[in-house]
Amino acid sequence: MLNIAVRAEHEELRVRLQGDLDANAGPALGMILSEIDAHGAVAALHVNCAGLRTINSVGVLRWMDFRKNLPVGLPVRYANCPITFVDYANLMAAFVDASQVVSIEVPIHCACGFHGTPVLGVDTLLALGTDVPCPRCGGAATPEVALADYLVFLRLD
Repeated sequence: MLNIAVRAEHEELRVRLQGDLDANAGPALGMILSEIDAHGAVAALHVNCAGLRTINSVGVLRWMDFRKNLPVGLPVRYANCPITFVDYANLMAAFVDASQVVSIEVPIHCACGFHGTPVLGVDTLLALGTDVPCPRCGGAATPEVALADYLVFLRLD
């Protein structure tokens, strides 16, 4: 089940996704659209994906319906996108507009023994090249997947 938390901040809506993007996600995604309508002139929508656990094929259909029903021209920013979100973005160009993705989880490992998925800004990743700073020791950590392959969605637009 997908749960959402919505708060208005100035003329922007901030949405936090929590749970699973699956067959039952339609009502929660519909609530986001209702909130946009209820607030009138929304300048931007910020979607925090940190709590998104899983995505399945029916959830992708619900997501695509949601995206089709967003107001034309509404700036949307996606932050803290988990690996599963990035995987679907890499499979389907229509899953998300790459220019709207702000930060993503990156699976990395380091010689110091660190294995994890820190959230990094997309702009930072593009500037880094091949290695990522280790959050534990500050050394050069290696992404589990080459960044050029992991960031394919940035070239699918």
